[in-house]
Amino acid sequence: MKGVRPPWPRRFDPAGPISLTMTTYTWHPQQRRWRYAFAFGAMALAVLVWLSTVVETELWPRLLASAFALGAVALLIDQDTRVDTEAHCIVREGRLFGCFRVWLRRHSLSDFTGVAMQRQSDPEGDTVFVGLRRRSGRFMAVRYFNAGTGEVSVEAERMARSLADSAGLKFSEDSL
Repeated sequence: MKGVRPPWPRRFDPAGPISLTMTTYTWHPQQRRWRYAFAFGAMALAVLVWLSTVVETELWPRLLASAFALGAVALLIDQDTRVDTEAHCIVREGRLFGCFRVWLRRHSLSDFTGVAMQRQSDPEGDTVFVGLRRRSGRFMAVRYFNAGTGEVSVEAERMARSLADSAGLKFSEDSL
């Protein structure tokens, strides 16, 4: 129906104003349906552990079920980072199911000195984080990418250069 707005907030309203100075980066490289499938599995496992240990007096089965349930909820949260050069700010936002805001944090662009990449190695492969370097030296990750052990992540480098361009910050070449 034309003219009827949904009862939940929308990420993009085609009829609303569009800021040409805003760029959005999403945290998860995986598609939403796969994360939701994993969340369903984790929640089913939590319910199974909870129900199978109803008569137990020990605490550890309840803690295990609670950990699975919290993990499932975490998979249902979409995290976005928006860079708005007109307002000179960076906004990090988490939304449950992509609709309901869980958290919102604003940072000034002047709090950051550049864009960098960090690599975390595991036996199964590497995770490459792209993010912003704070004046204090701390790293604020914006997105992660999966890569083979020791392999160069072309996607991560492309995204880092895009982030540096949109934020007007220097890309640290030595972070590759």
